[in-house]
Amino acid sequence: MSNSFGVFDQQAPMIGGGGPPASPFRFRGGTLIDWMRIHDRRSRALSVSRKDRGAILPLGRAHQSVYWYAADGRFTTSTYYADTLPDWVRAFNARHEPQSYAGKAWTLLLPDSAYPEADSAPYASNGRGYVFPHVMPSDPAAAARVLPAVPFMDQGTLDLALAGVQAPALGNGPATDLLAISLSTTDAVGHQYGPDSREIHDQILRVDRMLGQFLDSLYKLRDSNTVIVALTGDHGVQPIPEVYHLLTDKPAGRVDVTPLADLLHGRSRTGPVREQRPVYVDLLPPCNAGCPAGENIQAWLAHAEAGRQEQAWRQLTSDNPMPANHGRVCSHTCESVGNRAKRDSAG
Repeated sequence: MSNSFGVFDQQAPMIGGGGPPASPFRFRGGTLIDWMRIHDRRSRALSVSRKDRGAILPLGRAHQSVYWYAADGRFTTSTYYADTLPDWVRAFNARHEPQSYAGKAWTLLLPDSAYPEADSAPYASNGRGYVFPHVMPSDPAAAARVLPAVPFMDQGTLDLALAGVQAPALGNGPATDLLAISLSTTDAVGHQYGPDSREIHDQILRVDRMLGQFLDSLYKLRDSNTVIVALTGDHGVQPIPEVYHLLTDKPAGRVDVTPLADLLHGRSRTGPVREQRPVYVDLLPPCNAGCPAGENIQAWLAHAEAGRQEQAWRQLTSDNPMPANHGRVCSHTCESVGNRAKRDSAG
């Protein structure tokens, strides 16, 4: 879908240019910051993202601090929110961090043996640049333009968010404030290389580590007992058909859906509509069922108790791709619903 149906707004140009004009003028409804300010109008909000819509829509139509990435390597906003950038954003842009990645390479975070995915899928990335390492352009301006496609972009977004917490003293005032961060590189990597790629595996590992470091830094600035963290996901990506066929030996291909389907004749007709659907019963153990991350708790605990630390880690990450991040914000719901909660409170 074209962005013209999203936040595109010809009347709200970006400050300094570098991207299409944008605002939430099409948005209808309320968001969390609206409800917070009804309770206490002193509440403030900061929203940052690589994408304009990723920064704008979490705050709805609220005139708060909203910044996103421009193609020239700056974080900026549109005239819907302000006429000029605040000093702290200009100071952040003056670091020229996106340009500093010129000539650097995206390499694997872990040893090669930690990645079961093949690094030789010619159907990924349109058949170009699908093998590690992925080297950034040597020209600083070009490096800034392609930054959204590599994990370094998420690090820059988190760095801006942390600077925004410090400069306007977010979360240090008389009312509850809101910080919204949208990390968009997983979207770009998933579309370019597919969900079965070594690239998406490495990206998730890096997001987990980056978010963990961000939370550690945030807790040094603000009391962790006063911070509520909510983690959400936007959408996934479908497998690349050719790669799926190679991995599963099942038929997969591409279909031209441009012509309108004939729903009345031939094999493409819709057929009967099912009215009754199966009922699925969740029979997981209480602690597993109570885990928001869906971890197989018994399985990884059994490995850990037997001293098989690596197997425990692999079992854990098979269900929860970001365990380090979730561990920092876990509310331990398994302990309150587990069988031992009523016996000895061990959970």
